[in-house]
Order: sequence, then structure tokens, then C-alpha cells
Amino acid sequence: MNEKEKNAESFVFYPSFAETVNDFPEEIGNKLLRAIVNYGTYGIMPDDEDYIIKGVMRTIKRNIDKAKERYAETVANGEKGGRPRKYDYDEIIDLYNEGLPIKAIAEKLNTTKGTINSILYREREKELSKLANLNNKKDKENNKKEKNKKENNKNIKEENNKEEKSIDVTYVKREEYISPFIHPTEDNADDDDIPF
Repeated sequence: MNEKEKNAESFVFYPSFAETVNDFPEEIGNKLLRAIVNYGTYGIMPDDEDYIIKGVMRTIKRNIDKAKERYAETVANGEKGGRPRKYDYDEIIDLYNEGLPIKAIAEKLNTTKGTINSILYREREKELSKLANLNNKKDKENNKKEKNKKENNKNIKEENNKEEKSIDVTYVKREEYISPFIHPTEDNADDDDIPF
């Protein structure tokens, strides 16, 4: 990646740019399109001697610059937390929880009942959402515990089945050599299986 690509930015390509490009013959339209993309992405104005390209790019440059300025302002405002609240929501909730009627709260804060109702509704929805998320989290944890419990039970059953299926082999000394003696289990209880 070269230096030019590292400094590349996105930009808004308005429909009016496309209309302008399409109004020109193909050769000029292609040059103009490249000029728009290079300026919008890399900030490079064309050094073309064509007065048509230069004239059109002056107008398009202003549009691109203004759009980038608006975007930068929006990002900066978002980092500040946005527009400050007009009313203290905690105060409204406290007054409501103390039993003060909505009309009285609205009069005290010099606003309308609709505004107070809207604030109370939004805050109630936030609380319900938090509770729902908390319940979902608990449900997920319980489901995970239940799944782990089932998995453990399954593993224990599998190990018990392995132990039941295994043959108990012991060695008994008979005269001068050791011979295997197979103890019968439920699976191999036939007398024919005993090796002597």
C-alpha cells in the first residue's frame, strides 16, 4: 500500500455528479469522473489543462469539501455525547415516583404533559430492556449450565457403559505358568467362554 492509499478518505458521490459526468462526451466524462474520484478520495485536484474539467471541478470541489466538513462536525459532536438534555430525567422520575401528578411535574419544569409522558415512557422502556437483557443473560447461563450438566451425565453414562463392557481379566498362577482367567459378566456369562 503506497502513501497515497494510506491517506485515502471516503466521500459522498452525489447523483448530480453522475448527471454532470453523463452530460459530457465519453472522453471528457471519463476525465471528469477520474478527477472527482481523485479529489474526493485523495484531495488531489486535476492538473489537466482542459478548462471544462477545471470549471466543473471548482463547483464539485465545494460540494465535496462541504460534505466532509459536515461529516467532521457530526463526528466531533458525537464524541461530545450529542446535544445535552433539556430536562433532568432523574429528577422527573424521582418526582413521579414521589407521587407528583404528571401535570404538576410539567408545570414545575415549565413544559408539557406530553413531554413528561414521553420521557417517562422512554425511561420505562430502557429499564424494561435492561431487565429483558438481564433475564436473557440469566436464561443463557441457565441453559449453559443445563447443557453442561447433560453433557457430564452423558459422559458418566458412557464411562459406566465402558466399564460394564470391559472384561475383567486376572492372572492365576497354575503350576509353573500364568494363565488368564476371564470372570463372567452380564455380557459374557456363558460357561463356554471360560478358558479351562
